[in-house]
Amino acid sequence: MKLYRYIILFFITLICAVYAFDWPLKKKILLSTFCQNNGEGFSTGIHLSGLDEPVFPVAPGEMIFSYQEGKNHFAVPYGLGSFTVLWHEGGIQSTYCQLKTDSLHENKIKFQKDESLGLVGNTGATIGGNLRLIIFNIEEKEILNPIKNLIPYFEDSKKPVIPGIFIKRNDEIIQLKNDLVIHQGNAEILVKSFDLREDKQRIWEIAPYKIVLFHNGQRINQISFDSLREKENKQVLSGLELTYSDIYEETWLFKLGNLDFLEGISHIQVKVSDFAGNTVSEEFFINVAKL
Repeated sequence: MKLYRYIILFFITLICAVYAFDWPLKKKILLSTFCQNNGEGFSTGIHLSGLDEPVFPVAPGEMIFSYQEGKNHFAVPYGLGSFTVLWHEGGIQSTYCQLKTDSLHENKIKFQKDESLGLVGNTGATIGGNLRLIIFNIEEKEILNPIKNLIPYFEDSKKPVIPGIFIKRNDEIIQLKNDLVIHQGNAEILVKSFDLREDKQRIWEIAPYKIVLFHNGQRINQISFDSLREKENKQVLSGLELTYSDIYEETWLFKLGNLDFLEGISHIQVKVSDFAGNTVSEEFFINVAKL
């Protein structure tokens, strides 16, 4: 039995070692999070502020590709700007985008965690200068949530907020409140929610990590932004197989699926968590009447 426990502990340690990365910037200023609504689809990485700040590898790695905007003339996606790609043990690939042109090391191949890859720039699709970090698991063919794998996570005591929970029927959206009366039948549940940056006093919305819907005490649906994969030429949440349009009604309005409301009292509860584990909950008791 002791040997079995040691084997389990060994594999847990090995997994943690493979996926335990460091932040690429010394100062952690998070501008946007993984799977955030970018207006056209899921954000495949995170954005960190730090114009002209040195960028470091999340783990020791080998450079397998580098591109400098305005200097290399082969076609790459415009939004990436100047970028470099590293290969790490365990089949992990990290990409550092929107770097400052001429700051990349063209002739250096192997990098340790304390060796700079270049400087944060404002190349590609960015305003004001920020780093876009994308982490890809080659073996599993998944884009990973960098924040789930970057340790230690920065201190964050601010909870997400839930400005409203809604039902949608026949294109009509109604905000829930206690003692609201609706007719029985099927309706889609929507929740407006976002997380807040710890380092900003004013509101700066970023996407939460997890949203859970409960109906009459039972968990009905859960969305968590862990990883993305490709299915039929579309990006879907791994495990849930949900596309961008399946998740987002609007920028901060999330789709949580449909419920069949029966006559009587219905208890609707939504819990939202951020990457630091801060959780907020809202609940309503509504009256369901016969048609």
